[in-house]
Order: sequence, then structure tokens, then C-alpha cells
Amino acid sequence: MLSQGFAALDEIMCAQTARAARLELRGLFHRYGTRFTSETHRAGIRSDLCQCLCEHEANALGMHHTASAIRMLKAIGHELTRTFDEAFTVAPCAQIACFPGGGTFYQRHGDNLYQPMDPSTAPSGFNNWRAFTILMYLNPAWTPDDGGCLRIYGECGGVPPLTPLPQDTLSAKSSFVDLEPLAGRVVVFNSLLHHEVMPVMGIRCALTIWIWKEDANREKFGRS
Repeated sequence: MLSQGFAALDEIMCAQTARAARLELRGLFHRYGTRFTSETHRAGIRSDLCQCLCEHEANALGMHHTASAIRMLKAIGHELTRTFDEAFTVAPCAQIACFPGGGTFYQRHGDNLYQPMDPSTAPSGFNNWRAFTILMYLNPAWTPDDGGCLRIYGECGGVPPLTPLPQDTLSAKSSFVDLEPLAGRVVVFNSLLHHEVMPVMGIRCALTIWIWKEDANREKFGRS
């Protein structure tokens, strides 16, 4: 697993449960809209709808299938952390994102960046403590015409988490893998890897959690 810096695990959740969770997410956005608009939204880098949701919040809202999905992601995260000798934390909340179609997107980016000369970054030179990204897709009727594949660029092999990657790896344009957002599919990848969501023509829903690497002060940037 993660021999290239990423792995895809299929049928982690059955299609029926994924469909029910997807309906819950769409209902949430219909009722409450988005809780935050990030800098990436304001900069035009992404055009999805986002919320941040914990398992107990989902249960309190009656979103029991979504709560189950969050619980599954956290369990996968805990299993992954046991394979390392270093201290890691599974984020308490998940990011939920829905792309409403019409060509919505998320441009190429990394979930963590190494910028040692930037005073806004953490003391280590990274701009947050995300080590691994874990996604679950909730799209039971997905077809290629719906678009929205996850494109992951380059690879980092067995590089330990939060280890600066060579710039030529991060800037590679021809080396990529496209992963379909199939219902119940979980994708795990090194948070340093560049990736993007290709234009979405249908409706695409996903949950994301992050695994943090502890720093000396156990400092974290944001909820997730």
C-alpha cells in the first residue's frame, strides 16, 4: 500500500449506503449552504460546496449514513497510523464536498506545501501538519460522462510523510494517474502530492479526512 505515495481501496462502503449518505449531504447543503468559503474558493482555485462535519454532529443532524462514512474513514486512518513509529493524529472532523456539475473543478494543488522561507508556514517549513489525505466517494451512479476524476501527479514511493519532495516530482506534468470517483472507493495519498479534480459534469460528492503528524508543540492549523 502507498508504494507510489497513493492507494485506492474499492467497495469499502456498499452502493446503497453511499447513495443514502450522498442524499444526506445534498440535503445538508440545501438547508444550510456552505459553512466557510476558503481562500482557495476566493482565488478561483476550486468551485465546490464545502462543509466541515464531525461524526457526532452528523448523528445529531440525523445524518447517520454520513456519520458511518466518517467513522469508516477515521478507522482507516487509525490503522494507517499504526504502521509508523512516529506520532500521528487522525483529524476529528471530515471535510464534505459536493461539486454540483456544470464544469465545476478543483485546480492542481497540494494539501500541504513545503515553503521553508515563507514566514506564514509552520516551523518545519510546511504550511500545515497534514501527512496523509483520505477520501471516500459517494457517487453510486457515476459514469465517465460525469467527469470529476481525481488526477494525482507524480509519485513519492516510500518517502516518509512530511519529507520534502523533489521539485521535479511536484512539477511533473506528464506523470499522473486518474482515479474515478466510484461509490465506496477510498483513496489514500501523501498530502504533499499534487492533485486536482477534473471538470465535473454530473454531481460529485466526497468526504475527506487528514492524518496529522505531531509537532513538538502539538500545534495544529485549523480543524482539519
